[in-house]
Amino acid sequence: MKLRLGQAIAAIALAAASAAHGQVPNDYQAGVEARKAGNPQEAERRLRAWLATHPGDVDARIQLGYAELALGELQAAEADFRAVLATAPDYKDAADGLGLVAARRETPAGGARPSLAVEGAWGDLNHGGRDWYEASARFSAPVRPATVDGGGTYYRRFGLSDVELAGNLTYKTSENLWLRAGASVTPSADFRPRWGLGGGLDWRLHGGPSATVLTLDARYEDFPLQHVTTVSPGLVQYFANGHAWVTARGFGIVPQGRAMQLGWMVRGDFEPANRYRVFAGVADGPDTDLGIVTQVTSAFGGVEIPLGERFSLTTSVAREWRKVGSDRTEVRMGLKVGL
Repeated sequence: MKLRLGQAIAAIALAAASAAHGQVPNDYQAGVEARKAGNPQEAERRLRAWLATHPGDVDARIQLGYAELALGELQAAEADFRAVLATAPDYKDAADGLGLVAARRETPAGGARPSLAVEGAWGDLNHGGRDWYEASARFSAPVRPATVDGGGTYYRRFGLSDVELAGNLTYKTSENLWLRAGASVTPSADFRPRWGLGGGLDWRLHGGPSATVLTLDARYEDFPLQHVTTVSPGLVQYFANGHAWVTARGFGIVPQGRAMQLGWMVRGDFEPANRYRVFAGVADGPDTDLGIVTQVTSAFGGVEIPLGERFSLTTSVAREWRKVGSDRTEVRMGLKVGL
């Protein structure tokens, strides 16, 4: 209500000012006022109309870039800021805009709007094992300078069912440091952890389109069979003006009363366009999915595709080769909704 009231007041003020001078605001003026009033959709529409007949207006293109940034259209905003810099290399507002685009892409805590993600998975086990099933729902919301998320996952394995509830908090302490904490609980657990606690951090060593982020996570989980402690350091390196990144992680897993077992994972992500993403990776090391630590080698990949402005479809496939137990092929599909 406050936003609409502000927009209305801004529009009335603009109309009054224009009437006083006997002028009707053009698309550029109306677009600037709409952006300042917190209406980036209207600003984008008016500024595009202006640029259709004034393609060389760098000021209008700057304004359009900031409107697109407010809408989360990072690819389009970047293209407009770069177009301005190609004509006016010293235009500070364009350089600042590129920095904001890069910061949005680099932020480990994710986007700036609430979202809901639902997902289902089917796992096909060989050697006559029963198929595995999962279904989950997770809600995430920014509470600046933090992001909170929580949800639940239903697991069906070996003819048994578990429902695990989990919540996480990511807190941005500075421009380059994010801290995480999380907890989970599984009432009447059969194979998932009865409870778990974890924490971690993301530390951006340097920013820009080629940012490097150091990560560290630790977790303690109390499974019905034993408790397991996991420590996982990693590194994320961005490339291609923030459109691609590679993640490398190590794993150290300590089962109850036994020595640490080590593993690793390498994954690559690429965004060919705004809100499109493809990824693939390989991993080798101990797995604790059931509380029984066993060596697993896996390969995986997937895509994320936008379905309109608010919805995104995610799908992935993974193949696991287990030293003990059945090998497994898993297919996942999900839907993300921006709220």
